[in-house]
Amino acid sequence: MRDAPISECGIEQAEALARVIGTSKSAMRESTLIVASPLTCALQTAVILRKGSSLTSSDLIQTHYGLAEHNGGCRNVDGKRHPGYMLENQGTSVATLRKEPMFADAVDFSSLDDASWPASGGCLAHLQEFSGWL
Repeated sequence: MRDAPISECGIEQAEALARVIGTSKSAMRESTLIVASPLTCALQTAVILRKGSSLTSSDLIQTHYGLAEHNGGCRNVDGKRHPGYMLENQGTSVATLRKEPMFADAVDFSSLDDASWPASGGCLAHLQEFSGWL
């Protein structure tokens, strides 16, 4: 399955963690920034966790393609699969993600380039780029 959504079990786990975060004095509760992979499951999890944090409606979840899973491989600009490249880690287009109601008022997609995501996700070089961005 390409870019799998969060499972029912994942939703339950994320909601349970959001409740814990919401009632604790943890660092997550006081977070001023949440950054997530632009893969659907990661974004859905981040949106659920955001509800337990102290972030306000104007504090949007940030995305960066460098956080996308890559399982030791990636797809180069030639479009060919390379060792370790996983079909489920091929992301959904930014245009489609922006239309998802769950993400509409919660996620800032401005760091993603419509032309390069999802083709750009997941390589070690992208993770290093993310480290510099952060």
